[in-house]
Amino acid sequence: MAPVPFLVWDSPQGRNVRELDRALVVIGRDAGSDLVLDDPTVSRRHALVQVEGSTVRVTDLRTTAGTRINGARLAPDLPCTLEPGDFLQMGKVILSFHAAPPPPAPPSRPAPRRAPAPRRAFPWKPALAGLAFVAVAAVATLLALPDGPPPPAETPPILPPEPPPRPAREEAAAPGPEPEAAPPEPAPPAGPARAAAGELPPGDVARDLPDLIEVDGKTHLAVRVQALGDQVEAIGADGRLYGIPARRVTRIEDRADLARRVAVARRRLAPGDVAGRVELAEWCLDRLLPEEARVLVREALSLDPEDAAARALDARQRERE
Repeated sequence: MAPVPFLVWDSPQGRNVRELDRALVVIGRDAGSDLVLDDPTVSRRHALVQVEGSTVRVTDLRTTAGTRINGARLAPDLPCTLEPGDFLQMGKVILSFHAAPPPPAPPSRPAPRRAPAPRRAFPWKPALAGLAFVAVAAVATLLALPDGPPPPAETPPILPPEPPPRPAREEAAAPGPEPEAAPPEPAPPAGPARAAAGELPPGDVARDLPDLIEVDGKTHLAVRVQALGDQVEAIGADGRLYGIPARRVTRIEDRADLARRVAVARRRLAPGDVAGRVELAEWCLDRLLPEEARVLVREALSLDPEDAAARALDARQRERE
């Protein structure tokens, strides 16, 4: 029997674990949802989870707060596959996805009851000695006070206020030369030309676009995802605008999240692992991360300047630049 996937999240009541034992699971704030998240930032019907064997997909149901996987926001009505260890965010609630249920927690033993502490008798003798000392000190203080009222304190003389300082005489500023007129701003360049729908360009893309789409499970293009309808527009390395049918988009990723994942993988490489650096650099180029790929190629060439794969990858980068 295949293991049942499950979701884990924290709430004010503690940690929650829910198995995805149905083909369709509706997640939302509404009490009629299959998985209820009692949080005001979660929509009444927020997301739909589809379980097909070992494949689990999640779909955002056109919510205001949106649904994110590892920080990347999902497009409405577009299913996205979950991988073990992914973090699913709905509003302010963060759920972690796992492919198998956790082991049951061991039963807790009740804490042993402690015997009540014995009652201690009140220390009368030290208390009476303290009161007698306070009384003697008070009598001695009264006897040491001087007779008669204290002399009046001397009041300092009242001085007249100082006159305010005179303002400095303002000198008339000499008229200077008139400022030169600013040169006219250059006209913005014309927008990229539109290509035929479904055409996929090779190479790098515009670096100011934060989101990345995966097309047909292998090709990555940069796109600013606002709303995904029947067609999504992406920019290629040649500066042209391409239309991609939405049915071919298999995943939406955040480029900043990919860069963080590359940094973690780079720290795990061995100091002399040239092949690992070349393989990670190729992965970065396929996902449009040229800066990270350039650093990895330089490290590989510094370790082995004659490595053929590293030199070929360096030449490929130079051609793109």
